[in-house]
Amino acid sequence: MFTFKKIFVVLLSAAAFFSCTKKPVCPIPPPEPSSNMVYFNLNDRVVKPNQNAISIDVNTDGRKDLFFGVMMVGDPILKQDKWEFMVTSDLYTLLAVNLNEEMPVMEANTLIPTNTFSGYFWYGASSIMMVQKVISFDRPDYWEGHWMHATKKYLPFQLVVNARPYTGWIELTVDTDNERIILHRGAICTQSNVAIKAGI
Repeated sequence: MFTFKKIFVVLLSAAAFFSCTKKPVCPIPPPEPSSNMVYFNLNDRVVKPNQNAISIDVNTDGRKDLFFGVMMVGDPILKQDKWEFMVTSDLYTLLAVNLNEEMPVMEANTLIPTNTFSGYFWYGASSIMMVQKVISFDRPDYWEGHWMHATKKYLPFQLVVNARPYTGWIELTVDTDNERIILHRGAICTQSNVAIKAGI
C-alpha cells in the first residue's frame, strides 16, 4: 500500500531522473593546455582601416613574424574601392595557402600538420587577403573572403628556426559589422616538426 511518504519519494526520484536527462550534471571542462606549447595573449587587439598594422613576435626573439593590417585598393575600371584585410608573414614565417590564395579557417581541436595538407602548402614571405569590403559607386557595399564568418577560429602558421619548422596558431574573429578583425591569442609549439591541434 502506497503512503504519502512513498509517493513523495517516487515523484522526487522521477524529477531527479528527468532533470538529469535534459542537461549534463557537470559542464564539460575546457581542454587542458599542452605542455609542449607556449601561449601568448593578444588582448583582443583590433585590426581596422586607417591605423597601423599590428605586428606579432610569436617566439619573443625580437623579430616581428606576422603582420595584420588593412590596405585600401582603388579600381577605376570597376569603379570600386576595396578595404583588404591582410595577413603578411616574413621569410621565415610560413602560412598555409592553397592555389586560390586562401588560408584554412580552422576549428578548435583541428590537427595542423607539418607538411602539405588538404590542398594547402606552407609558404614564407606571404601576403594573403582574409576578407575585404567592396565599396562600389553603383551598388551597396558588400563583404567577401574566405574568413568572412570566422568567430574565434584559428589561423595556422609555422616559424622556421635553424631550418626547423615550429607550428603554431592565432585565434581571431572577423567582425564585419564593425569593420574589424579581433586578435584574441596565439600559441607556438616548442618542438620542431610536430603536428599540433588548433586552440590547444
